[in-house]
Amino acid sequence: MSETNTENRPSKRKFNRRRRSQKPSNQKNDQANKTNRDNKTNHKNDRNKKHQFSKNQHRSKNKKNSKWNKFRISEHFVKRDFDSRKKDCSCAGSLRISLGLVGIIEAIRAKVNKRIDILTGYYCPECKERQYGIKRDFHHLGVAADIRVSGMTPVELFLLAETYPEIKGLGLNLDEGYVHIDTRKEDNRESWVEVNQEWVLLTEENREKYIKTNDDEKKPIEKESNLTEADDQSTTDSEV
Repeated sequence: MSETNTENRPSKRKFNRRRRSQKPSNQKNDQANKTNRDNKTNHKNDRNKKHQFSKNQHRSKNKKNSKWNKFRISEHFVKRDFDSRKKDCSCAGSLRISLGLVGIIEAIRAKVNKRIDILTGYYCPECKERQYGIKRDFHHLGVAADIRVSGMTPVELFLLAETYPEIKGLGLNLDEGYVHIDTRKEDNRESWVEVNQEWVLLTEENREKYIKTNDDEKKPIEKESNLTEADDQSTTDSEV
């Protein structure tokens, strides 16, 4: 029995040859496994990219459909910024905003690079009566706004507004510290001052009395406007 087992047992040389012959097959398996792992990793990365892209699209869609964008009329202003109507007024269904006025305010904001607060925008005759016996209140037409800029005095803002020829009505309220601007359809500009609850037409004779400036500010200011002729035509008074 022992002699038969010795004859049938493979020699050490044959056994080593058999092990060497198996090595290439193991290398192929390792390469195949590595390739499979790489494919799974790439597939996972592609799936994550698709998920992230879909997520970004969803965010972009929500941003476009947000309430703020729905009522936005310019880059920095929404409709409610110009809404000065009373809640219980019968004019609650109509809001008039001049896009030309909005364009001027945006141009001023770009010039000063500061926040502009719109104190008063559109209101109807029933919301607020005319002051100082003025025949026409351009707030009723949606072409006027009372504005204030943080970090600027009313006089500084008034002088800056004078450089925009599109502003045809320009008022300086020294009592409450704001500037009135409107884009009425007239050739000549009308400027005035509101002081001590009085409305005073601004002329060359009384200008220095109300508009106190430094020596540098007394130099003539070159008129400028950020609105092109095409923009001016496209931003006509419209009802929003």
